[in-house]
Amino acid sequence: MTAAEDSRAKLITVFLPVVVVLLGCGVRLLLRETLAEALGFLAAWTVLSVPLAVLVGHCALSED
Repeated sequence: MTAAEDSRAKLITVFLPVVVVLLGCGVRLLLRETLAEALGFLAAWTVLSVPLAVLVGHCALSED
């Protein structure tokens, strides 16, 4: 690993848990209705994007 990649890996190792904790605290401050809407949006996004990704991947791999 180069020095830049090593320092980037160290920064990610340190700051990623901090970001996750801060996001958790921010989610806790949201209203229940807002949180429910956000989770519903994320669930709908996942339900729609996974089959679409499978279809696109299938079409891309079946080309000669």
